[in-house]
Amino acid sequence: ATATAAAAAAAAIALLYVLVPPPRALKPQPPLSPVCASGGVPLLGHALDFVKGPVYMVTKLRARYRGMFTVRIATQRITFMIGPEAQRSFIKATDKELDQSAVYKFTIPVFGPGIVYDSSLDERLQQVKMLVHSMNTASLQAMVPK
Repeated sequence: ATATAAAAAAAAIALLYVLVPPPRALKPQPPLSPVCASGGVPLLGHALDFVKGPVYMVTKLRARYRGMFTVRIATQRITFMIGPEAQRSFIKATDKELDQSAVYKFTIPVFGPGIVYDSSLDERLQQVKMLVHSMNTASLQAMVPK
């Protein structure tokens, strides 16, 4: 039974090794990125710590790195910004420093290609101005038949 479990674990690790890109294949972090937390398991990063207890993991890392740090969970990076000081740089960042389009790619099927987050920054800013004026409560209520 233990030999079977060991073989299954080895097969799972081999499968993960094939499916998950090595850390050097991850895109480099932008220059304004917070410190990337050390530790974790090769290939998985802090995934096991996160699954075991995310609150404990974040509390432990916050004590070490203060209010802003990034962890790697498998192939993803997750950045924690805890407290007003850590969030200030995020809130005050310009669109050129902190591009929102990568996060909002899921809106492309909603708005269509080339619209809002699938457009250049200049086009996006013009489109957002138009959307703000047309998507307010009064405009939306006017579109509903009575």
